[in-house]
Amino acid sequence: MRRLAIWMALALALGMGLSGLALAQEPEDTFAMSTRFPVMRGVAGTSFDFDVDLKYEGRQARTFELRAQGPPDWTTMVKASFPDREISAVRIDANRTYPETIKVSLLPPIFKAPEPGEYTVTLEAKAGTLADKLELKAVVTARYGLTMTTGTGRLNTTATAGKDSVLTLFLRNTGTERLDDISLSADKPEGWSIAFKPEKVSVGVGDVVTVEATIRPHSRAIAGDYMTTLRASTGRASDNTELRVTVLVPTIWGWVGVGIAVLVLAGLVGVFFRLGRR
Repeated sequence: MRRLAIWMALALALGMGLSGLALAQEPEDTFAMSTRFPVMRGVAGTSFDFDVDLKYEGRQARTFELRAQGPPDWTTMVKASFPDREISAVRIDANRTYPETIKVSLLPPIFKAPEPGEYTVTLEAKAGTLADKLELKAVVTARYGLTMTTGTGRLNTTATAGKDSVLTLFLRNTGTERLDDISLSADKPEGWSIAFKPEKVSVGVGDVVTVEATIRPHSRAIAGDYMTTLRASTGRASDNTELRVTVLVPTIWGWVGVGIAVLVLAGLVGVFFRLGRR
């Protein structure tokens, strides 16, 4: 009996030891977030979309609450990878061999372009004691934009052959950075001259400057419509305007033409009068 009791005690101790060893070797649940592209670049006004992988290894399905905190004035959303819907939590099954993918969208302010710089989004996911945090970064670069319009908004003007005609132009900076050393030039018909005053300008963000273009058609230009191209350009932005110029002949030439017509008509009348007397 004593020997039997000893064997039973040994068997019980061995069983408890194996059970404890099995429990000790059983893996714990793990969770981590990652992304291939934690930093993205874009010009001011660009939206940013980050794909984030959620890797969960556990013994039972869990629901992870999601929260994204972005910069002030920006709109930050967490979306499902498919379909494209905004979400606040995601359920991940146990023993999943591939990660769950979600999307973090960062949209710029609606009424103003953000200043160039770095903007950070913090994504947090939590299910019970399992939690992780991931930082995403959007790098905003300057946007350059320049527009050129006429004072009236029309793309046509009139000029007299051989005489100066002044056209007012407006240059507007539509970007997020100051534009310096904007030069002005023109493609024009042969024998014409187009001069700008001033020849170079600088325009601040959102500002408008005025430039005068002095157009002089060739002195022998025939009355009619001519096309010219006015250009404003710097190393970062440019714009051009196709301008139709209607050329008028000087008044004196009009009278000369009338005089010639009168002389020709008088000569014809004289010829007919002489032939009639014969």
